[in-house]
Amino acid sequence: MSGVLEGWRRFWFGESCDYQLGWARIVVLLYLMRFHVDSMSSWRWLASIPADFYEPSFFARLFGFPVPVPLPVAEVLARIAGVAWWFALLGVLTRVSLFAFAAIYLVRGTVQYSMVWTHHDAGIGGLCALILVFAPGTDDWSVDAIVRACWRRSRNPQAGRPWFQELGWGAARPVWPQRLVLLMLAMSYTGAGINKVRYGGPRWLDGRTLQYYLSAKRLRPRTAMHYGMQPVSARTWKDPWGVDAHLYNPRPTQLARRMSKSIWLCRGMAAATLIFECGFVASAFWIRRAGWFLAAALCFHMLTKLTLSVFFWGNVACFPVAMRCGRWPQLARRGWSRARSLLTARRR
Repeated sequence: MSGVLEGWRRFWFGESCDYQLGWARIVVLLYLMRFHVDSMSSWRWLASIPADFYEPSFFARLFGFPVPVPLPVAEVLARIAGVAWWFALLGVLTRVSLFAFAAIYLVRGTVQYSMVWTHHDAGIGGLCALILVFAPGTDDWSVDAIVRACWRRSRNPQAGRPWFQELGWGAARPVWPQRLVLLMLAMSYTGAGINKVRYGGPRWLDGRTLQYYLSAKRLRPRTAMHYGMQPVSARTWKDPWGVDAHLYNPRPTQLARRMSKSIWLCRGMAAATLIFECGFVASAFWIRRAGWFLAAALCFHMLTKLTLSVFFWGNVACFPVAMRCGRWPQLARRGWSRARSLLTARRR
């Protein structure tokens, strides 16, 4: 029993030099920049939607968020989020600013989820940012890290290290943030795969469903996709906020239409999609091969972009948190030294 507990402790709270959360913070914030850029217009849009178009989500009811958020409050939140985004990106009061931005982002996401429509990856980037708030090493590669490094060098000039080490690259950090992000991604992908089995069953594997999406032979269904218990009235279908404006409607490319002509190709891709999504949960536990799972996920998203013009940026933005890149500077220096030695040997 003690061995099991020790293995559990190492799995979540062991330390590793393989991860770098400083640059992962920057990548996640660059993805969330779209919220910073269009925050005011989106808040105005959300505040303009009539209240009967909303069914407060679980978290809105749990924390008592007003749905929709009044416009004066939204304007204040948007301005705070804009300042917090810049501070978190540059690393000034990193954790405080990142927490403020992530909290406001998730509040807006909660309001969006209270509508009849929700974006697949609208919340995963905000949850990743919230994990980074509490993760050791989040403030690496930041103004805060530079200030700390200058302070240490001023106190002890003889103990100076290379700057990339002073800024935190290669330092041993607890691994629970990477495990948690991998588990969150696994829930996202595996949940999609389980739903395909639950609602599609064998019909998904026969390739007809995927062929239908790829061929663009799609009739807009008249079934309301409504999150909540309230009945959907005829008004809910009115533009520009109604369900009909947000029904999933893929935009197949020319490549997708050509691929849809082969039913066997569609069956193979349908099976591969199901294997990938249901199998991604192994990445949360098979840590040494997590990079291969992330590479497969990136290829999957690139394929959906090339065929259906759909790309889940929120998922991909979380990948750097789980990537084993802490030793990249040392590997780059070794590669450069080896290349120089080979060039020198050829000249001789």
